[in-house]
Amino acid sequence: MALFGHNFCLSPANKPLNTFPEALEAFRTAMSFRFVEWLNQNRDVFIAYKASSGFVWA
Repeated sequence: MALFGHNFCLSPANKPLNTFPEALEAFRTAMSFRFVEWLNQNRDVFIAYKASSGFVWA
């Protein structure tokens, strides 16, 4: 399965989501994964944003 340009299989992605908490956990995991991927590719944008708010991100 290709996911965000990567070729790997996530076994939890094949797990049926039977309850709301399971679906919520899957959603939160996916959003965390996407944010980390974005952050790795756009670290300079994130640092500039934090600097504009007065934070120092080293």
